[in-house]
Amino acid sequence: NSVNVHGDVCPLLDRAGLSCPLLCVRDFGNCPAAIKPASCGAGQQLCDDGSCHDSCDGVTNPCLCGFSSSAVTNVYKSCPAYDSTVVVRNYNPSIKGQQIEFACAQAWGVISRNSTIDDGSGIAAWISNATDPMLWNSCPTPQEPKLSFKENFCLAFYGVIAAEIALYLMWHIYKSIRERHAASLRQVCSTRPTTTVAANGVTSELDKNTAGLDSLNSGKHNLYSDPLDAKLGVALTPERAGTNPKGMRDAKNSAAALPDGMMLLRGFDANPAGAALYYLALLSTAGWLVLLAVIVADYYGAVKGGVAYGLLASSNTSMYVFVFVWHLGGLWMIAMLACMSKLRNYFRIECALPAAHVVQVEQRQAEVILMEGEHNQLTDLVNRARDALTGRFHLDISAETCRMQRLPIGSSGASSDPSALCSFIEYRCTRYVLDERTGVFQSHLFSLGSNHRELLANRGGLCSAEAMHRGSHIGENFIRVAVPSAPLALLQEFFSFFYLYQLMCMWVWFYFNYYKMALVQFGVIIISAFIKVAIRLRSEHKVKSLAEHKSECRARRDGQWITLNTADLVPGDVVAVQAGMDVMCDGCVLQGEVVVDESSLTGEAMPVRKLPLKEDTIPYEAAGAGKIYSVFAGTRVLQCTGSLAALSSQSQPTLL
Repeated sequence: NSVNVHGDVCPLLDRAGLSCPLLCVRDFGNCPAAIKPASCGAGQQLCDDGSCHDSCDGVTNPCLCGFSSSAVTNVYKSCPAYDSTVVVRNYNPSIKGQQIEFACAQAWGVISRNSTIDDGSGIAAWISNATDPMLWNSCPTPQEPKLSFKENFCLAFYGVIAAEIALYLMWHIYKSIRERHAASLRQVCSTRPTTTVAANGVTSELDKNTAGLDSLNSGKHNLYSDPLDAKLGVALTPERAGTNPKGMRDAKNSAAALPDGMMLLRGFDANPAGAALYYLALLSTAGWLVLLAVIVADYYGAVKGGVAYGLLASSNTSMYVFVFVWHLGGLWMIAMLACMSKLRNYFRIECALPAAHVVQVEQRQAEVILMEGEHNQLTDLVNRARDALTGRFHLDISAETCRMQRLPIGSSGASSDPSALCSFIEYRCTRYVLDERTGVFQSHLFSLGSNHRELLANRGGLCSAEAMHRGSHIGENFIRVAVPSAPLALLQEFFSFFYLYQLMCMWVWFYFNYYKMALVQFGVIIISAFIKVAIRLRSEHKVKSLAEHKSECRARRDGQWITLNTADLVPGDVVAVQAGMDVMCDGCVLQGEVVVDESSLTGEAMPVRKLPLKEDTIPYEAAGAGKIYSVFAGTRVLQCTGSLAALSSQSQPTLL
């Protein structure tokens, strides 16, 4: 500090080895003797910088301080730099400039040795309109170049942003007008199937099953939450509907009002203008990245001829623009990721479900608590914040878009036209079929009987038309595992908040001259992403090979035994079993006995013996006492005995 141990102010010390600034004069004859220019050699000339050159063209005059000769009143010339240094007595950093000039003026003999610092150096400071014979080369600090934000590239940026905002606003208005009655077109659908009775190979739907859901989706008062509840007489309780049946109607306006086990279905049709705006939104996302890349390149002088900040004029302006674009681009990409599941359908027009090309399925996801720990104030606060965010932004609602598919329905009780089409969607391995009479989507469960005698009544098998009808309502006996292509898997990997966070961090490192660290981090992220995608695809292909297993079997159709692909089996089919075959569906033994290996399901190494159903009214429960009569998909047949007259050459039981 400035005081000693006794509290007295410390005396100022002398400072040696200080260099003198340049001296500017109107004529070289005014230079002091200590810094007078030397005579130039033959063929050289004394230039305004105080040095000898072959030519003065292109020589910079330091006394112009960056100004042109026409911008100053008098053009001063620079005396040569002083070769020696000076000593400043009682050096005070707060006035060091004045002290150095004073010491230099004394050393050059401009002022007497008896002068004091208060007398000054006798030489004026540099100004553009100076008329003194000598000036210190104390050039004013040059003004920092400024960006007016009216440059062409700025106007282009404003125009693009304004045009996009206008287009999105017009689309929102147009969409709102077209969808003003959209709530009445939506459907609340149960995940529980509609039970359909199947007797003697012919199915018939229970009208009572569909009455409850039909009245709900038409806006009528209804006390049942789904068709199965209507069949069983289970009333919609306040816990399931919110407060009253009106909660179910509210669910058609928002999936947030959906009770557990219910889905909201919304149909959408394609629109050319909406598709163009959707791809424009994706292009805009890439545009923000390009804009950040341009700003970073300008920081390193890679935009305009190797000049740093050649585009954005100065360091401060470049930093302001980078921070602005970084935040705006980050918010845009966060919004894109958060809305990705619904974004494509936002640029479609909601329509009636029968006319839709795609169906958006919205469903509330139940909270899964893996471990219940002790509660304290911190956990309670976190839980309240989580619940508030979940309720405000509907974070517990999942949305998935399913393509509307249409297949021949075959001959059925609903239509005698073999070319009739069945409209359906497949959501989470379940087929939901559109009932053409009511316009309601339903999943189907074929009830083949509730006791042994009713099940044995189906031993005659199905006719081809009935099998096609059932197959069109429940789909193939086959689990499809969708494995994306490598490019799509990479896109799915990078389209996540984790990689967005990494990307935005790397842009900051690139901008603030940490590009080497950013490149290393970028390489690590890319390599790890490729490895992760490769492992994921390998695992999914293994799961696909295990799940999508097909084989041939013998099934009874139209009174005859035919070879059939197991994927074409439907509820009610009678299948002949051979030792060594893999069971591809759940069923019960109609005749004979079978020994199966259930280790893949239960882990039990001992084979299990299965017995045929009895000609009795014993209730059949596959998961209960009926296990001894049931075989399950995924097991393997080790041995079978018994036969049917239709297969006299084979010793085989049959399964339903």
